[in-house]
Amino acid sequence: MNKLQQRWQWVCAWRLWQLRPLLVIWYLLVPIAALVITGVTLAGSLAALTSHQLILAGALLGLGVVQAESSGHVERVRRSVNTVRHVNLTSVWSFAATLLLPTGLACTVTLLLLTHHGVRSWTGTRPLHRQVFNPAAVLVTIPPVQALFFALAPYGFTSGGAPFRGHTVWLLLAVSVAVIAYWLLDMVLIAVALALLGDRARLRQFSTDMTNNALDLATNCLGALVAAILVVAPWLVLLFLIPVLVMHRSVLVKELEDKATRDQKTGLLNATAWRQQTERELARAGRTGDGLGVVMVDLDHFKNINDRYGHPAGDDVLAAVAAILRDETRQYDSAGRFGGEEFALLLPENALGEVGSVAERIRVRISELLVDATTSDGPVQLGNLTASLGVARYPNDGTKLIDLIAAADDALYAAKNNGRNRVVHTDADAHRGYPVSGLNGDNARSRVDQRRVGH
Repeated sequence: MNKLQQRWQWVCAWRLWQLRPLLVIWYLLVPIAALVITGVTLAGSLAALTSHQLILAGALLGLGVVQAESSGHVERVRRSVNTVRHVNLTSVWSFAATLLLPTGLACTVTLLLLTHHGVRSWTGTRPLHRQVFNPAAVLVTIPPVQALFFALAPYGFTSGGAPFRGHTVWLLLAVSVAVIAYWLLDMVLIAVALALLGDRARLRQFSTDMTNNALDLATNCLGALVAAILVVAPWLVLLFLIPVLVMHRSVLVKELEDKATRDQKTGLLNATAWRQQTERELARAGRTGDGLGVVMVDLDHFKNINDRYGHPAGDDVLAAVAAILRDETRQYDSAGRFGGEEFALLLPENALGEVGSVAERIRVRISELLVDATTSDGPVQLGNLTASLGVARYPNDGTKLIDLIAAADDALYAAKNNGRNRVVHTDADAHRGYPVSGLNGDNARSRVDQRRVGH
């Protein structure tokens, strides 16, 4: 086999080709647009570039490389522990380039910074198409952001050759608009990819992640300050390296704290964190008299999937079920993984019937789920999955967490013993459960759809 054939096989093995066609197009379209924009704008401005602009570009590129080299280990750890959205701090330099340099040169500096950053922080765990798409999304935002900025402040950071002369208010407005636009356009491009993926839970988590959204905006604000300092007192920009590196480590501490409470396979709360959250809600419910529901969810015959298709396929199923749990719960509900194939839900301020309705929706969605899984023999689509659910409610079934979990577990095992693929309450009708659309017992056992995709 020659090198050309090996490279072709490598391309054919990309996980990108297993995605939905529209999503594949989007993942290809944005990087292609980024390359075209960079190439065309750079070629069009080469003859007009000044030595001052080249010096600014070199300074920003050098500072960005120094920062990436100094924080490479921290950045790799951040990528490995982040379960929601990874925000790097390269925008401190790339956003400054957007405000100070011609489009082609700003795109080139940003491309070099993000490429270097991606190589230095590469962990090997992210698919190649995502590794390429995120920097490309940043590049695509540069031309419209520059257009907005210079429409409001035509002379940028200078007027008549002097910094900020006579247009400070308009400059502040222009910078503010550019900061928000740079953040928002990048968010929209990524949100479109998540929408095309069809993962509503992850899209909601991405859009409501205030911590990372605030961090993203903060790096853009620092970038604007860097641009201003480079105009007024260039040497002072060296002082920005220290706070940026300290910010890196501070963000890592926050993400490590988050990791300590999260199950790494599903992104849900781990058992300890879920218990702690439930104890707090029980204390609050005791003060206010509100109801509170606990739902235990257990996938039926999950061991057969691991045995037949391998644990990576089982992990894909767990992640897909976790996405359903996030999607069917409110922002102040809590979903956790207890271990293995068992999950737990905490639903504050819910009546028993409402808790049962949530549990039934989850059961139905799991029974309709199709999971594109990875196996040693290639991609497989798994379907006909089912789950048994047990429902308990505070204070009817107990006022302590141990009692509520025990009651929900009893209902869960009643569901298992009465045919699986059903929701069972802890009330007098527990052993009847909900209707199960004709699936029960061994009829549901290991009915895994083996339709091959990709090859």
